[in-house]
Amino acid sequence: MTNTLKTRAIELNSQQSLIESEWNIPERQTGEITINVISAGLNPVDYKFRNGSIPIQLPAVLGHECLGEIIDSDNHDDIGRRVLAYLPGPHTQSSGAWCDTLHVSRLFTTIIPDTAPVEYAAYPLCGLTAMRCFRRIQHQGIKHCFVAGVSGGVGWLFTQLCIHHGITVYTTVRSEASHHKIQSAFNDSIHCMVATNATSSDAIQQHFQRDHFDACADFVGGQQKLLALSLCGFNGHFITIVEEQSGCVDLLDARESPAFQKSLCVHFEFLGAQAYFGTPTDQKTYQDELQQLIPLLDNQTLHYPNIKILQGLHAETVQTGLDQLEQRTDPNVNKIIVTNTNETSS
Repeated sequence: MTNTLKTRAIELNSQQSLIESEWNIPERQTGEITINVISAGLNPVDYKFRNGSIPIQLPAVLGHECLGEIIDSDNHDDIGRRVLAYLPGPHTQSSGAWCDTLHVSRLFTTIIPDTAPVEYAAYPLCGLTAMRCFRRIQHQGIKHCFVAGVSGGVGWLFTQLCIHHGITVYTTVRSEASHHKIQSAFNDSIHCMVATNATSSDAIQQHFQRDHFDACADFVGGQQKLLALSLCGFNGHFITIVEEQSGCVDLLDARESPAFQKSLCVHFEFLGAQAYFGTPTDQKTYQDELQQLIPLLDNQTLHYPNIKILQGLHAETVQTGLDQLEQRTDPNVNKIIVTNTNETSS
């Protein structure tokens, strides 16, 4: 009889409250590794699970990304090494990052140097998504790209990739504070328009003195998705990561959709696609992409200038971090992570 592994976890219970509890972890399967969590990222999708706007089976342990240390593996040489992990779900006791110990498929991880800072836990979810979105336009001769949602986690990294590859980025923001944040980070590499109220495509075209953009990326959804679609030129590229409620934005309606009207190449990017619907062969792409992500972090091609570190992986700490994300109490913060040790960045 095998001993059941237990872990302390931050559980979202059936009343949609975050509590600390003890979870049984099922026996590790071949191809999985067991890791102790050192730091874990918080993301907007997590507070959407918490407030019920995205339904999920409860109770659950949330968290899509973490940095950890391997304590068990099929390969004994792995023991003690550090990994960066993307945790796609569905969120069970063995897949959420907000716990002390978890199993994860080796295909969702990559080995990282022991010197990698705890802040690297902020990047798997948004970093892989941004990389996938950028690859959609990388070799398409794109010179001018409009981005809805530069200030968000994915939009920020996507913008860095565009600028790194010589693509000029344009965006709108709702406040002078957001404008200052973007200009301070990107200097003159991005063209930014302040629009305190809802703005039109005509106003944007006039402000930037452009009739259209080669590509448009939507990281916000709703009216911003429609705006980005309307700014695409004929035969342009449109990228979105945001799903819409039925009837809000029908991209497949040939009579109403700008995608049809302009013969756009439309790219839907759902990072969890291979995890939910693919085979292990499909899922190896996560390991490959995480390996590609590390040098981009090491040389700061991808870089959040302001990552907030909350000490202690506890229900109260996670609750505080999610509240700050949802209420946007500090617009200068790019991302929030929670550490499970006293370790901080050097």
